[in-house]
Amino acid sequence: MLLHARAFFVATVAGVNAPVLAAVAAQQQQTAQAVLTYENMSLEQIRRELNIPAPTRNVRRVEAVLAYKRIMRVAATPAAQKAVLKWLTPQPRQGGASNNFPFYYSDKLTYGTMQVLLHEVHVSGVVPEIFRNWTAVSSTDPSVRHAALVSNIKRNRHH
Repeated sequence: MLLHARAFFVATVAGVNAPVLAAVAAQQQQTAQAVLTYENMSLEQIRRELNIPAPTRNVRRVEAVLAYKRIMRVAATPAAQKAVLKWLTPQPRQGGASNNFPFYYSDKLTYGTMQVLLHEVHVSGVVPEIFRNWTAVSSTDPSVRHAALVSNIKRNRHH
């Protein structure tokens, strides 16, 4: 009698749980199908994703190494003259009469930092969605993630 009662209880619980389990499985399948790509992310989500592999401490660490190497190279160029560090603080706007030298070397530092961070992310094995299928950095990249990473690096430089 006890075995029949236990079998009835298990069958009843299993019958009640079957629709619940089916609903949970269906929800998990829908979640797996609706993967959020960076094209569909809000600006706040993009910033959150960028700050996983590129928080301020990582950006500054990479920039310090690259800046040292660039300072040594720039100091050896005739265009630098006496303003070796001028390229770290380019003018806010680039006009017809402005000096392109600071912009050029500031952008080189930014894109060098981006390339190193991108490489570190792919080598780490844990690649956030925003960095997936992004292997090279180019100034002509029109994507939102490119603009967001450039902005993040320049913001970290001045904070």
